[in-house]
Amino acid sequence: MASLVFKNRLISNGSKYIIRLKKIDNNYIIPYTLLKNYSVTQTDNEEYVTLYNLLTDECEDLKLTDIDKYTTINCDSISENIKNEFTFINYCKNAYNIFKESKLPIELFYNNFMNTIAIDNDIQQVVIDFNFMIDEDIIKGKNIPDKDIENIKNSFYKLVNIKINENKNELNQLKEDCETEEDIEDIEQIIEMFDTCKEDICIENAKTIKDILDEWPPLLLPLPNSLDRLLNLTIPDYTKTTEIEQFTDLIKSIDADILFEFTKILDDFKETLDSTIYNDYKKVLDVEYYKKFDEKL
Repeated sequence: MASLVFKNRLISNGSKYIIRLKKIDNNYIIPYTLLKNYSVTQTDNEEYVTLYNLLTDECEDLKLTDIDKYTTINCDSISENIKNEFTFINYCKNAYNIFKESKLPIELFYNNFMNTIAIDNDIQQVVIDFNFMIDEDIIKGKNIPDKDIENIKNSFYKLVNIKINENKNELNQLKEDCETEEDIEDIEQIIEMFDTCKEDICIENAKTIKDILDEWPPLLLPLPNSLDRLLNLTIPDYTKTTEIEQFTDLIKSIDADILFEFTKILDDFKETLDSTIYNDYKKVLDVEYYKKFDEKL
């Protein structure tokens, strides 16, 4: 059974802050809260906690053992937490409303748009621009699934068209202020260049999102900020190692005294952690500590 201390702490933090919660076996977050103006009534089931989903505006009963972790952004200040998180939530809710019109499965919205990689790297707008088809694997540079490739290519052309029209509108406004026919002709030639710049795009054999973005017409540079961030994004691949393996590698360079302090901190939070998680990390710390301790003798 999940720790009662963990549940009580989650309820306490949720009552003061807006929290970002991640469940086990997925890589997306959902903003929840228990602020009093949402009038949430807790479930009687001790294995569950009731939280208010700020995207769907509904209460949800979450099984405690399904929760991986939760964070409180700007938790040093309640007012800053709420101020900044509501800006984030309003942006996400607007995207959620756009997504609902697509009639696609709701899990796609969470997996792609609320993905922690998309959020942490500030590329959620890219997910919207590509009709919510950009998932974590595509962000990491893997091949786009065959079932999605045409949708993503069409979205790319749509973005190019938007940029072309923006430039043409500016040029047409300039043309209205021209005083000579020669100036008008010059501007019309430039407009024609924008009209034909798509002809050089070659994404027929594109496999990855980088292949597609690399075909952005030079005349339309620079890339929109979100596309530029995605194109230049480098994400380390940790899929071959577990979190506990990563932790083990990390502490190998730490001396025995600091490892001892880590163990004390872990023990202080024992009641708030799942027993399996505590035991796994305690074992790693103990093994590494005694190894370092023996080296000092």
